Amino acid sequence: MKKKTLWIGIGLSLFVIGYVLLKLDWREVSKILLTLNWLWILLAFFFYLLSYFFRTHRFRRLLSFEEIPFHLLYGLTGLYGMYLYLIPAKFGEATFPILVKRRLGINFSTSTGSLIVARIFDFLTIALILPAALFIYWDLVPVNIRLISLFFCVLVYFSYGVFYWLMINPARILHKLEINSSTKPRMKAIKEFLKGVFEETQQVHKQKLYWPLLLITLCIWVCLNLNSFLITLALGYDFNFFQIVVVSIIMVPVTLFPFQGFANLGAHEVGWVSAFTLFGYPYLEALSIAVSSHIVYVFFVLILGLIGSLAVLDRRNAEQ
Repeated sequence: MKKKTLWIGIGLSLFVIGYVLLKLDWREVSKILLTLNWLWILLAFFFYLLSYFFRTHRFRRLLSFEEIPFHLLYGLTGLYGMYLYLIPAKFGEATFPILVKRRLGINFSTSTGSLIVARIFDFLTIALILPAALFIYWDLVPVNIRLISLFFCVLVYFSYGVFYWLMINPARILHKLEINSSTKPRMKAIKEFLKGVFEETQQVHKQKLYWPLLLITLCIWVCLNLNSFLITLALGYDFNFFQIVVVSIIMVPVTLFPFQGFANLGAHEVGWVSAFTLFGYPYLEALSIAVSSHIVYVFFVLILGLIGSLAVLDRRNAEQ
Protein backbone atom coordinates (compact mmCIF):
# COMPACT_ATOMS: atom_id res chain seq x y z
CA MET A 1 0.00 0.00 0.00
CA LYS A 2 2.86 2.40 0.82
CA LYS A 3 4.55 1.71 -2.52
CA LYS A 4 1.26 2.17 -4.37
CA THR A 5 0.60 5.45 -2.57
CA LEU A 6 4.11 6.67 -3.39
CA TRP A 7 3.72 5.80 -7.07
CA ILE A 8 0.31 7.49 -7.16
CA GLY A 9 1.94 10.61 -5.69
CA ILE A 10 4.69 10.50 -8.32
CA GLY A 11 2.14 9.94 -11.08
CA LEU A 12 0.06 12.86 -9.82
CA SER A 13 3.15 15.10 -9.87
CA LEU A 14 3.98 14.16 -13.46
CA PHE A 15 0.37 14.64 -14.55
CA VAL A 16 0.15 18.11 -12.97
CA ILE A 17 3.49 19.15 -14.46
CA GLY A 18 2.39 17.99 -17.93
CA TYR A 19 -1.02 19.63 -17.63
CA VAL A 20 0.43 22.93 -16.44
CA LEU A 21 3.04 22.95 -19.21
CA LEU A 22 0.31 22.50 -21.82
CA LYS A 23 -2.39 24.77 -20.44
CA LEU A 24 -0.59 27.58 -18.62
CA ASP A 25 0.32 30.93 -20.17
CA TRP A 26 3.87 31.17 -18.85
CA ARG A 27 4.18 34.74 -20.07
CA GLU A 28 1.41 35.68 -17.64
CA VAL A 29 3.15 33.83 -14.81
CA SER A 30 6.47 35.54 -15.65
CA LYS A 31 4.71 38.90 -15.64
CA ILE A 32 3.18 38.19 -12.23
CA LEU A 33 6.48 37.05 -10.70
CA LEU A 34 8.47 39.94 -12.18
CA THR A 35 6.06 42.47 -10.69
CA LEU A 36 5.96 40.97 -7.20
CA ASN A 37 5.50 43.40 -4.35
CA TRP A 38 8.53 42.47 -2.24
CA LEU A 39 7.25 44.24 0.85
CA TRP A 40 4.24 41.90 0.92
CA ILE A 41 6.51 38.93 0.15
CA LEU A 42 8.78 39.72 3.09
CA LEU A 43 5.80 40.19 5.38
CA ALA A 44 4.29 36.91 4.14
CA PHE A 45 7.57 35.14 4.82
CA PHE A 46 7.65 36.66 8.32
CA PHE A 47 4.26 35.11 9.13
CA TYR A 48 5.41 31.83 7.57
CA LEU A 49 8.41 31.75 9.91
CA LEU A 50 6.18 32.86 12.79
CA SER A 51 3.90 29.88 12.18
CA TYR A 52 6.92 27.64 12.75
CA PHE A 53 7.77 29.57 15.90
CA PHE A 54 4.37 28.52 17.24
CA ARG A 55 4.82 24.96 15.92
CA THR A 56 8.13 24.75 17.75
CA HIS A 57 6.57 26.10 20.94
CA ARG A 58 3.82 23.48 20.64
CA PHE A 59 6.30 20.63 20.25
CA ARG A 60 8.33 21.98 23.16
CA ARG A 61 5.27 21.84 25.40
CA LEU A 62 4.37 18.38 24.16
CA LEU A 63 7.87 16.90 24.45
CA SER A 64 8.36 18.50 27.87
CA PHE A 65 12.00 19.21 27.08
CA GLU A 66 12.42 22.79 28.25
CA GLU A 67 16.21 22.39 28.34
CA ILE A 68 16.38 21.89 24.57
CA PRO A 69 17.67 25.10 22.95
CA PHE A 70 14.72 26.72 21.21
CA HIS A 71 16.69 27.50 18.05
CA LEU A 72 17.65 23.83 17.69
CA LEU A 73 14.07 22.58 18.02
CA TYR A 74 12.98 25.37 15.65
CA GLY A 75 15.55 24.14 13.13
CA LEU A 76 14.38 20.53 13.41
CA THR A 77 10.74 21.62 13.09
CA GLY A 78 11.65 23.65 10.01
CA LEU A 79 13.44 20.69 8.42
CA TYR A 80 10.41 18.54 9.17
CA GLY A 81 8.18 21.18 7.54
CA MET A 82 10.35 21.18 4.43
CA TYR A 83 10.37 17.39 4.11
CA LEU A 84 6.64 17.22 4.78
CA TYR A 85 5.97 19.66 1.94
CA LEU A 86 8.43 18.24 -0.58
CA ILE A 87 8.14 14.47 -0.08
CA PRO A 88 5.12 12.92 -1.86
CA ALA A 89 2.26 10.85 -0.43
CA LYS A 90 2.58 12.23 3.15
CA PHE A 91 5.77 10.22 3.77
CA GLY A 92 7.30 13.43 5.12
CA GLU A 93 5.38 12.87 8.38
CA ALA A 94 7.88 10.16 9.29
CA THR A 95 10.79 12.61 9.20
CA PHE A 96 9.92 14.31 12.50
CA PRO A 97 10.45 11.24 14.73
CA ILE A 98 13.63 10.42 12.78
CA LEU A 99 15.04 13.95 13.13
CA VAL A 100 14.42 14.28 16.86
CA LYS A 101 15.74 10.75 17.46
CA ARG A 102 18.99 11.45 15.63
CA ARG A 103 19.55 14.99 16.91
CA LEU A 104 17.98 14.95 20.37
CA GLY A 105 17.95 11.29 21.32
CA ILE A 106 14.18 11.31 21.93
CA ASN A 107 12.67 7.87 21.34
CA PHE A 108 10.26 7.20 18.49
CA SER A 109 7.23 6.57 20.69
CA THR A 110 7.56 9.93 22.46
CA SER A 111 7.99 11.94 19.25
CA THR A 112 5.25 9.99 17.46
CA GLY A 113 2.84 10.63 20.32
CA SER A 114 3.64 14.35 20.19
CA LEU A 115 3.13 14.41 16.43
CA ILE A 116 -0.24 12.67 16.74
CA VAL A 117 -1.43 15.21 19.33
CA ALA A 118 -0.21 18.08 17.15
CA ARG A 119 -2.19 16.71 14.20
CA ILE A 120 -5.32 16.22 16.34
CA PHE A 121 -5.24 19.87 17.38
CA ASP A 122 -4.51 20.96 13.79
CA PHE A 123 -7.65 19.23 12.55
CA LEU A 124 -9.69 20.45 15.52
CA THR A 125 -8.69 24.06 14.86
CA ILE A 126 -9.55 23.75 11.16
CA ALA A 127 -12.92 22.21 12.10
CA LEU A 128 -13.62 25.18 14.38
CA ILE A 129 -12.74 27.76 11.70
CA LEU A 130 -14.49 26.09 8.76
CA PRO A 131 -18.13 26.60 9.85
CA ALA A 132 -17.60 30.38 10.22
CA ALA A 133 -16.01 30.66 6.78
CA LEU A 134 -18.73 28.49 5.27
CA PHE A 135 -21.42 30.70 6.80
CA ILE A 136 -19.85 33.88 5.34
CA TYR A 137 -19.57 32.45 1.80
CA TRP A 138 -22.39 29.91 1.94
CA ASP A 139 -23.87 30.84 -1.45
CA LEU A 140 -20.50 30.75 -3.23
CA VAL A 141 -19.34 27.37 -1.96
CA PRO A 142 -20.69 24.44 -4.05
CA VAL A 143 -23.05 22.04 -2.31
CA ASN A 144 -20.64 19.09 -2.54
CA ILE A 145 -17.85 21.14 -0.91
CA ARG A 146 -20.25 22.25 1.83
CA LEU A 147 -21.26 18.66 2.55
CA ILE A 148 -17.68 17.35 2.54
CA SER A 149 -16.52 20.21 4.78
CA LEU A 150 -19.36 19.72 7.25
CA PHE A 151 -18.78 15.96 7.26
CA PHE A 152 -15.09 16.65 7.95
CA CYS A 153 -16.04 18.89 10.89
CA VAL A 154 -18.40 16.32 12.40
CA LEU A 155 -15.79 13.58 11.94
CA VAL A 156 -13.14 15.70 13.67
CA TYR A 157 -15.46 16.57 16.57
CA PHE A 158 -16.28 12.90 17.02
CA SER A 159 -12.60 11.87 16.84
CA TYR A 160 -11.65 14.53 19.36
CA GLY A 161 -14.41 13.26 21.66
CA VAL A 162 -12.94 9.75 21.44
CA PHE A 163 -9.46 11.16 22.08
CA TYR A 164 -10.65 13.07 25.16
CA TRP A 165 -12.52 10.02 26.47
CA LEU A 166 -9.36 7.92 26.17
CA MET A 167 -7.36 10.59 27.96
CA ILE A 168 -9.65 10.43 31.00
CA ASN A 169 -10.00 6.63 30.79
CA PRO A 170 -6.44 5.42 30.07
CA ALA A 171 -7.09 1.96 31.50
CA ARG A 172 -9.26 1.19 28.44
CA ILE A 173 -6.10 1.18 26.30
CA LEU A 174 -3.31 0.32 28.72
CA HIS A 175 -4.74 -3.04 29.76
CA LYS A 176 -4.74 -4.12 26.10
CA LEU A 177 -1.05 -3.26 25.87
CA GLU A 178 0.04 -5.37 28.81
CA ILE A 179 2.92 -7.74 28.13
CA ASN A 180 3.11 -11.24 29.60
CA SER A 181 5.30 -14.30 29.17
CA SER A 182 3.29 -15.55 26.18
CA THR A 183 3.72 -12.33 24.21
CA LYS A 184 5.82 -12.91 21.11
CA PRO A 185 8.95 -10.72 20.65
CA ARG A 186 7.60 -8.82 17.65
CA MET A 187 4.26 -8.18 19.34
CA LYS A 188 6.10 -7.18 22.50
CA ALA A 189 8.02 -4.50 20.58
CA ILE A 190 4.80 -3.24 18.97
CA LYS A 191 2.99 -3.05 22.32
CA GLU A 192 5.90 -1.25 23.96
CA PHE A 193 5.94 1.29 21.15
CA LEU A 194 2.15 1.84 21.28
CA LYS A 195 2.25 2.13 25.07
CA GLY A 196 4.94 4.81 24.79
CA VAL A 197 2.88 6.67 22.17
CA PHE A 198 -0.23 6.59 24.36
CA GLU A 199 1.66 7.67 27.47
CA GLU A 200 3.03 10.66 25.56
CA THR A 201 -0.44 11.67 24.36
CA GLN A 202 -1.60 11.50 27.97
CA GLN A 203 0.66 14.43 28.81
CA VAL A 204 -2.08 16.61 27.32
CA HIS A 205 -4.46 15.56 30.09
CA LYS A 206 -1.93 15.29 32.92
CA GLN A 207 -0.57 18.80 32.28
CA LYS A 208 -3.98 20.28 31.35
CA LEU A 209 -2.71 21.38 27.96
CA TYR A 210 -6.02 21.36 26.06
CA TRP A 211 -6.60 25.10 25.96
CA PRO A 212 -2.92 26.12 25.64
CA LEU A 213 -2.48 23.74 22.68
CA LEU A 214 -5.69 24.94 21.05
CA LEU A 215 -4.60 28.57 21.40
CA ILE A 216 -1.10 27.85 20.02
CA THR A 217 -2.58 25.90 17.10
CA LEU A 218 -5.01 28.72 16.36
CA CYS A 219 -2.02 31.09 16.16
CA ILE A 220 -0.34 28.68 13.71
CA TRP A 221 -3.32 28.66 11.35
CA VAL A 222 -3.91 32.40 11.58
CA CYS A 223 -0.26 32.89 10.57
CA LEU A 224 -0.61 30.44 7.67
CA ASN A 225 -3.75 32.13 6.38
CA LEU A 226 -2.11 35.54 6.73
CA ASN A 227 0.82 34.14 4.77
CA SER A 228 -1.49 33.09 1.92
CA PHE A 229 -3.36 36.38 2.06
CA LEU A 230 -0.15 38.43 1.80
CA ILE A 231 1.13 36.27 -1.06
CA THR A 232 -1.99 37.08 -3.08
CA LEU A 233 -1.43 40.78 -2.37
CA ALA A 234 2.18 40.41 -3.50
CA LEU A 235 0.96 38.82 -6.74
CA GLY A 236 -1.19 41.89 -7.39
CA TYR A 237 -4.63 40.48 -6.53
CA ASP A 238 -7.01 42.13 -4.10
CA PHE A 239 -8.64 39.52 -1.88
CA ASN A 240 -9.84 39.84 1.68
CA PHE A 241 -8.68 37.59 4.49
CA PHE A 242 -11.88 35.55 4.68
CA GLN A 243 -11.68 34.72 0.98
CA ILE A 244 -8.30 33.16 1.69
CA VAL A 245 -9.92 31.11 4.44
CA VAL A 246 -12.23 29.76 1.72
CA VAL A 247 -9.10 28.49 -0.02
CA SER A 248 -8.47 26.49 3.16
CA ILE A 249 -12.01 25.11 2.93
CA ILE A 250 -11.37 23.88 -0.59
CA MET A 251 -8.02 22.42 0.45
CA VAL A 252 -9.48 20.34 3.30
CA PRO A 253 -11.10 17.63 1.12
CA VAL A 254 -7.88 17.44 -0.93
CA THR A 255 -5.62 17.04 2.11
CA LEU A 256 -7.72 14.14 3.43
CA PHE A 257 -6.19 11.95 0.74
CA PRO A 258 -2.57 10.75 1.03
CA PHE A 259 -1.92 11.09 -2.72
CA GLN A 260 0.13 14.25 -2.42
CA GLY A 261 2.60 14.91 -5.23
CA PHE A 262 6.12 16.27 -4.96
CA ALA A 263 6.11 19.72 -3.32
CA ASN A 264 2.33 19.48 -2.90
CA LEU A 265 1.86 19.44 -6.68
CA GLY A 266 -1.77 18.86 -7.53
CA ALA A 267 -3.30 19.58 -4.12
CA HIS A 268 -2.22 23.22 -4.20
CA GLU A 269 -3.39 23.79 -7.77
CA VAL A 270 -6.75 22.07 -7.26
CA GLY A 271 -7.45 24.03 -4.07
CA TRP A 272 -6.43 27.45 -5.34
CA VAL A 273 -7.98 27.14 -8.81
CA SER A 274 -11.27 25.87 -7.37
CA ALA A 275 -11.40 28.66 -4.79
CA PHE A 276 -10.55 31.55 -7.09
CA THR A 277 -12.94 30.46 -9.83
CA LEU A 278 -15.67 30.77 -7.16
CA PHE A 279 -14.81 34.46 -6.87
CA GLY A 280 -15.30 35.05 -10.59
CA TYR A 281 -11.79 34.62 -11.94
CA PRO A 282 -11.49 32.87 -15.32
CA TYR A 283 -10.04 29.37 -15.12
CA LEU A 284 -6.71 30.16 -16.82
CA GLU A 285 -6.18 33.27 -14.68
CA ALA A 286 -6.92 31.24 -11.55
CA LEU A 287 -4.39 28.66 -12.75
CA SER A 288 -1.80 31.43 -13.17
CA ILE A 289 -2.49 32.59 -9.59
CA ALA A 290 -2.19 29.02 -8.30
CA VAL A 291 1.12 28.29 -10.07
CA SER A 292 2.63 31.68 -9.18
CA SER A 293 1.71 31.29 -5.51
CA HIS A 294 3.03 27.72 -5.56
CA ILE A 295 6.42 28.92 -6.81
CA VAL A 296 6.53 31.42 -3.94
CA TYR A 297 5.56 28.70 -1.45
CA VAL A 298 8.32 26.38 -2.64
CA PHE A 299 10.79 29.25 -2.29
CA PHE A 300 9.61 29.80 1.30
CA VAL A 301 9.86 26.10 2.09
CA LEU A 302 13.41 25.83 0.77
CA ILE A 303 14.55 28.85 2.82
CA LEU A 304 12.88 27.31 5.88
CA GLY A 305 14.84 24.10 5.27
CA LEU A 306 18.05 26.10 4.92
CA ILE A 307 17.40 27.85 8.23
CA GLY A 308 16.72 24.47 9.84
CA SER A 309 19.93 23.02 8.42
CA LEU A 310 21.96 25.96 9.74
CA ALA A 311 20.44 25.56 13.22
CA VAL A 312 21.31 21.84 13.28
CA LEU A 313 24.79 22.56 11.89
CA ASP A 314 25.32 25.15 14.62
CA ARG A 315 24.51 22.48 17.24
CA ARG A 316 26.99 20.05 15.64
CA ASN A 317 29.73 22.69 15.70
CA ALA A 318 28.99 23.47 19.34
CA GLU A 319 29.25 19.78 20.28
CA GLN A 320 32.57 19.44 18.46
